[in-house]
Amino acid sequence: MLHERMTTNELFSALQELKDDTAQDLIKELQVHQLELEIQNRELRETQQQLAHSRMRYADLYDFSPIGYASLDENGVIEEINITAGKLLGENPHKLIERSFADFVPAEDVQCFKDHLSRCRSSRKKRNLELRLIPRDGQPIDIQLFTMATQDADRHTLQFRTAMIDITMRKRAEAAVLETQKKLEQMVAERTAELTSERRQREEAQRFLYEASSVLTMSLDYEITLWALARAGIPHLADACVVDMVQGDDSMKRVAIAHIDADKEDALWNTDYIDLTMDVVRTGQTELHDKMISVPLVIRGNAIGAIRLVFWSAACGRSG
Repeated sequence: MLHERMTTNELFSALQELKDDTAQDLIKELQVHQLELEIQNRELRETQQQLAHSRMRYADLYDFSPIGYASLDENGVIEEINITAGKLLGENPHKLIERSFADFVPAEDVQCFKDHLSRCRSSRKKRNLELRLIPRDGQPIDIQLFTMATQDADRHTLQFRTAMIDITMRKRAEAAVLETQKKLEQMVAERTAELTSERRQREEAQRFLYEASSVLTMSLDYEITLWALARAGIPHLADACVVDMVQGDDSMKRVAIAHIDADKEDALWNTDYIDLTMDVVRTGQTELHDKMISVPLVIRGNAIGAIRLVFWSAACGRSG
């Protein structure tokens, strides 16, 4: 009991008073042993400091990671959670401990979340799930869960390690792309239908005008024929029709008009409103423009005038 209360230095002093060789050997062995203990003690302190720094670095990496992390027990109750995951759930991480993760899942998706945990438990492999969450104070968000079932080393119980990534912006972008794609497809379909309808209408108009030119050669009262001709294409082929004829002095004169709206027919006599068809008569060639088609009226190889069909709103419903 006396030796147990003596310090190491006191023990050495007591041994040094002994004069025999055995005591001196024992002192040397004790000194070596003391040195080894001091070295081991210093190494142990250094290891403890390194472990403390490692734990701090791990805590920083865990808490401030841009990815949300959480550990759930076998029933889906939160045991550990980092700051990022806490923000996703709209709560302080410390207040989330022992809360059920399913509390933040919409009622209609709870069973889907439970099935996800069940699959992880049975497979022991990492599985992922896209899920909607309802934070405590905030708008619903979309997340992607990556979950793996593991064994808690200390308690020897089942534990789910879960990583969660906010994919709300990605889902919105995907929805916007789909909506834009649908609109583009609709626009293409509508435009294709417009072009098909417009092309068919112009083909019918051109056929009508060529036939009209032949009718003139057989009519004795061409003024009546021109009047009837102008009205024949309205409203099935065009919104309006004008007929211009070459006069004796080689000038051009508008001799017949027709409009889908009778109240607007007077405007057609104004050649500033719709130009005379002099170029068509001069070249003897049909002209196709964005909203009109003009065809020369030819008798015995000579252009005696021209008829012009106007399409103000061929694709979108006619208007004056």
